Amino acid sequence: MNLNENYITTPEWINDLIVYEIATKSFTSPNGPESGTFKSLKEKMAYLYDLGVTGIWLTGHSLSNPDHFYNIWTQYACIEPDHLDPTLGTPEDFKAMVDEAHRLGIKVFLDVITHGVMSDSPLIKQHPDWFKGGSWGMTDYDWDGDHPDLDEWWVSTWVNYVKKFGIDGFRLDVAAYRPDLWYLVRKKANQIGHPIVIFPEVGPAFMGFSDFLQHGIRLSENLYYNTKYRILRDLSAYIKEVLNPDTIQYSVKIEYEDGTARGDTLEVKYKGCHQEELIHPTSGGRYIANWCVLQVNNGAVDKKISNIIVEDKQKNQEMYQWSLKGEIAVDNKVDYKVEGSTLEIRFPIRLPKGQKLSIQLSCHDNGWTGYDKNKSPYVSHGSRYIFGYALLFAPGVPIFMAGEEFNADYTPLPKLTPELFGEGTPGEGRWLYGSWIKWDQLKDQEKADMFKDVQKMIEIRKKEQDLIHPAVVGSDVNLISVPYEADVELPKPYAYYNEDSILLIAANHYKNKDITIKFQIPLDILNNWDQAKVTDLWKDKEIGNYFLSQLKKLEWTINKDKSPRGGLLVLKIVRI
Repeated sequence: MNLNENYITTPEWINDLIVYEIATKSFTSPNGPESGTFKSLKEKMAYLYDLGVTGIWLTGHSLSNPDHFYNIWTQYACIEPDHLDPTLGTPEDFKAMVDEAHRLGIKVFLDVITHGVMSDSPLIKQHPDWFKGGSWGMTDYDWDGDHPDLDEWWVSTWVNYVKKFGIDGFRLDVAAYRPDLWYLVRKKANQIGHPIVIFPEVGPAFMGFSDFLQHGIRLSENLYYNTKYRILRDLSAYIKEVLNPDTIQYSVKIEYEDGTARGDTLEVKYKGCHQEELIHPTSGGRYIANWCVLQVNNGAVDKKISNIIVEDKQKNQEMYQWSLKGEIAVDNKVDYKVEGSTLEIRFPIRLPKGQKLSIQLSCHDNGWTGYDKNKSPYVSHGSRYIFGYALLFAPGVPIFMAGEEFNADYTPLPKLTPELFGEGTPGEGRWLYGSWIKWDQLKDQEKADMFKDVQKMIEIRKKEQDLIHPAVVGSDVNLISVPYEADVELPKPYAYYNEDSILLIAANHYKNKDITIKFQIPLDILNNWDQAKVTDLWKDKEIGNYFLSQLKKLEWTINKDKSPRGGLLVLKIVRI
């Protein structure tokens, strides 16, 4: 099924996006910890412009509880999503902040708490029929209860943020729940002449309302940094796998009510993917679901199934389940049907064709309950290799948390506890949302050098946007792994290319030594080239003009990681 006039396409400006996450109350501290406001954020916009980010994901705007999660104010303890929190400022303050962001070319995205509200919310008293059950110590919306007035209120709430304040889109916490309503939000935003972008947290993504996932590719989990991700060792090969949903291999585990299970011995057959347009019977909202179909031999037809668990073998994507046990998102639902001894399993593809790729370095959920209180929940820890090779030079929408750009020392807010619902000693929490950013750290030379290097990476990305931009799932990308010669094993270099130029990215992940490297650029992308001009973009140095036969003989030094202009090599090679 092809997208048609019923669907709003992704705005072109998404290719410019570099998303910077801000916890409003701790990003600035005009009057001590947790005193950040819309006004003080507005005053910090010049800094964000200087850094070069083009979008802020604001995790703090609406009326919320001051201590429900980790004993601090959070957007996630939402009381009334359609009311701004007065402790953050007035509607006029909010509008002035958004206007200043727009003046500097920065888009503003709001965090939407999709599952429910605090149990003392006035909304529950006003509309008790809108709510059913609960999660996260809160009361949940009854999204499946057929409440047209709830649907209308939900759509108008978010459209009003676009209409009144010029908000550019939304990040959806936990799950979409009702993709049909978000289709209507973006349709109405488009009708008033303000196209928006929507990115759900974990997915799966659905064509027709979402543009990319917050958790597209994650360089870290909530608990610690995952050094085993292939994107850190061979980015090009990994990206090409992710962009082709048909190449993903899945494992299946069947659990039975008698306590037994089958998994490793199951033969899993991939039966393809298909699309289905879904139109909600009352809202009229529509979207396109992309389903993956697997076939397995049950082998235990006399037993009753209690759960089916599907996971891709890359081990860094989301899990799908039939019973949704644990913390599995509601959209990750497995359906199945039995045909004799065979099970046909169906689940939504996490990254369907048409979605933009995104890569997340860090977000507020790093440092979740159980994190070592002696470690920082930030991810890169001053690594230029990680920040550049795997994030800012990768073909995805980059997402990272405030403070990461200068390797901020993690300082927890004084009230921040180690446990989710306020248990433990205040001031010992490690949740990254509760990072109390101390801006005087930038007076430290190492911090300032890190800031300048991230600033430089962003500058290079912007200047080379014709080569570096978010890839589209299901499409090819002019990106290759580049063979190299070195005395040590390194992350595999990669290169973007077109007919007239090559952008080559290499990295040194060693923190204690410089390395020397040579490249073997594949000749098939140098078709009809004779000579080339070479520039070292990372060190702002013109190298010279060379015949192709000379290029492979050139040796390059990449300084040790975590040092100024270290960890990376970025070469622009242009045909002359």
